[in-house]
This record gives sequence, structure tokens and C-alpha cells, in this order.
Amino acid sequence: MKNIIYVIILFFLIPIISFGQAELKKTIYFANNSSTLDQKSIKSIDSLVSICSNQTDFSITLFGHTDDIGSNEYNKGLSERRVSAVMDYFIIKNLPPNKVKNESFGETKPFTSNDSENNRAKNRRVEIKLNIRKVEDTVVIPENKNKDKDTIAWPGENRIVLRPGTRDYKVPGTLEGRVKISVINTTRGMEAENFTTVTTDGTALTSNVIFCVRGLIDVNCELPQPIKIYIPASSNPFCKMPDVKFYDAEKDSIGNRSIKWREIPPKFTLESYDGEDYFVVTVSNLCGIPCRNFDCAELRTAGAKIKLKGRKFTLSQVDAIHETANALLPGKEILKNQWLIEYLDFPGMETPTIKLTYVNKKTKFVKKFKLTDLKRDSKGIVVVRKKQVKAD
Repeated sequence: MKNIIYVIILFFLIPIISFGQAELKKTIYFANNSSTLDQKSIKSIDSLVSICSNQTDFSITLFGHTDDIGSNEYNKGLSERRVSAVMDYFIIKNLPPNKVKNESFGETKPFTSNDSENNRAKNRRVEIKLNIRKVEDTVVIPENKNKDKDTIAWPGENRIVLRPGTRDYKVPGTLEGRVKISVINTTRGMEAENFTTVTTDGTALTSNVIFCVRGLIDVNCELPQPIKIYIPASSNPFCKMPDVKFYDAEKDSIGNRSIKWREIPPKFTLESYDGEDYFVVTVSNLCGIPCRNFDCAELRTAGAKIKLKGRKFTLSQVDAIHETANALLPGKEILKNQWLIEYLDFPGMETPTIKLTYVNKKTKFVKKFKLTDLKRDSKGIVVVRKKQVKAD
């Protein structure tokens, strides 16, 4: 059924594609004062994800809007949260973050007048525009180049060139099944996997890229012959290629909340392929490398205490996030509703985002703030007040 739907979509796109570009538009809607995706919205986004999975040259632009209930400033923030919800879902579905752009307009660009509840519902929206600039046949594998993103192919070039995201790969030979390979080069991807960028001894890292291989079925993971895996180096300006070290994954000893990293001897090379820089590892057993981290140690950090006010809320986790440096540093609880965080602090580093995870009865909430937007009390403790975390 999915194939039939996709063929129908392509049929209607043919007149546009023949001129080199196709454009699809979708609009998803939100409940009053909400940035939560409902099931109908998720199905709409999934249909676009299905189309994008068969394309190599596309871009997505998101436009966030609200009705006119509330102040201009509040609505601007609400439209940003709605756009972020859609963008996060695309990333969870393994679309590269650099393919998705966004703009937020608050209440300034209504679809229709806000003179009734029915009309206001039409204005609480995110418009999605998908541009497909080129359609390629993803089934044909050109000679000497593996362009099929789902197959590790040999003999010939015993290599696979990866892209950011998570995909299942068919592996021929003695491994009769699939493996899941992940390339994570953004803090959003790390959050989805519950990773941190800190070593087992507490050293903060500025991550270049994290690489994971997981077997999907219980099989013999030995390969018939070694294969070179090309892992794209990210553009992290704080983790230069010559400074990269190699880390192995270790479970956090406190509740297995996340993965931390242990430095091991380097087992990779740096190579260029088709004009791009890659970390290259040669493996003969895919299941022997569950997670590896190509990372840079950065010792210059600062600390702050974060306190959440409000008896109805319980602070369960605090993280400091640097998106530019791909750093996600977990905090440490020191008192009830009070945590100590460490963040990177050196020239050129952006202000960290503080991610709070807190509970009200049985409901979990997550909210993010720029550290500079939060006020400190007379003791220098950063205070997050009840009205700041109260659910929208």
C-alpha cells in the first residue's frame, strides 16, 4: 500500500520534476496554547519523511504561527516551540538537521482573521514546505561506488560511506540479517540516544561525532572480509581533526542514565573521500564496536548551581548543552531541587542552554533556558521560578 501511495505521489510530481524541482506543502495544526504534536500531525510528517528517504537533494522549511491570544512576545516564543517540535520529530526520524530550516512569526501572519474560535484554530499552525531539487534512482548502484544506503556491498570497494542519522544495513555473507548504524553529530541526536559528552572521570568533551553499530538480530557478526567504514567528520569548530581522540562507551554507574566515555588507543585514520573529511575504521566484526566517540577533551569549564522553586515540582535532571560544540554535560544533584552543572567556558563559546527535566506528580516536563536569561540570588545560585516552568 505504501508503495502504491508513493507511486501516486511521484506521478503527480512528474510535471514539476521534469523542470528540475518539485515543491510539496503541508500544514499541521495545534491545540490552543500547545506545541505538542498529535497523531494526525505525526502521520502528515511521516508521509514527508517517507518521500525524503527516497531523495538525496531536498530541503525543508518550517514556518511557525499562532493565533492572537496572548502577548506578541509570548506568541513569538510559542511559534518557536511549535517549530522546534516539528524539527525535533524530523531529526528523530533521521533527517539530517542541515536539511531543515525554520522561521517563527508568532501572531503576525494569520492565515485568516482571529474573529472566531474556528478561525483561530486555523492560525495555530506550522506550515511545512518540502523542495525536491533532484530525483535519483536509489536502487541502481553505479560501478565501483556503493550508492545503496541500505547495503554493505563487496567484493569491489570494501567500504561503506555513512551519513548522519540512523539506518538499517543489509549485510551479505555470513551475517544473514541487518545491523543498525548510527552517526550522531548534533546535541539533538545525543539527547535522543541519552548520551553525554563527558568521560568516566568527569572531563568535559566537545564532540566531533559519535558512531554506533548495533546488531538487530542474534547472528554471527563476523564479516567474510574486513570493511572500511567512513564516518563523516563534523564541522565542530572547537574539535579540530588533529586534536581528536578515540573513546569507548561505558555505562554510567548511577542508574545507567547515560553513556560516558573512556579514552582508548586510537584505532582510526583520517582520510578525504569525494572532497569530504572522514574518520575511517577497519572492522571485521561489526558487533564488536557498539559505540565509539571521536572527541576532543576541553578542560576549561565553569560551574553553576541551579535551583528550582515550586513545591509541586521535583527536579529530576539538569543538563548543560552547547550546540555549536556538540557538548552535552550532565549535572549532579546536591540537594532536593538543586543541581550543580558544569559548562564549557572559553573564547568563542556560545552561552550554554540549560535543559531542565522535572516532574509534577506523575507528569514529566522538559524545558530549556539560556543560562544568561536566568537570574541569580544573593548567593549566586541560578534560580528557576515556578512561573518559568509552569506548563504552557
